[in-house]
Amino acid sequence: MLLGAGCGSEENVTDPRGASPAPHVEVDALSGRANPGWDLPPADAAEIAALIEALPAGTESAPADDPGGLGFRGFVLTDLRLPRHPEHDRVRVGVDVVRIETGGATLALPDDHGSVHAALRAKARTRLPESLYRAIPENRQ
Repeated sequence: MLLGAGCGSEENVTDPRGASPAPHVEVDALSGRANPGWDLPPADAAEIAALIEALPAGTESAPADDPGGLGFRGFVLTDLRLPRHPEHDRVRVGVDVVRIETGGATLALPDDHGSVHAALRAKARTRLPESLYRAIPENRQ
């Protein structure tokens, strides 16, 4: 008989029901205030993950500094499942590059057609005030 089996276990630390947190999108655009964001529904998360997974291999680089300056600095994704990059901390999406940040390393994936950025921009349309949505650049094609 095993008494106390599982005591002290770290299983399901994010949700007592065992569910993973929903993938979250943050629009990195505001200075001095919290950036707006939303949770991705499962179908949208699968679409974005598939677009990222389809990008060509990237190059590893030093950790990317958070982009400074005013205005739109990218979309930041957390808790998005990426089978090729299961241990990532967050994903930063720019107009033509996707940066996968893991620990102290950053993997920069070229997105020459801006497919990930375009998909996230389209999803932001109904979730942001019009003035903030317009501040997100369109793809360079």
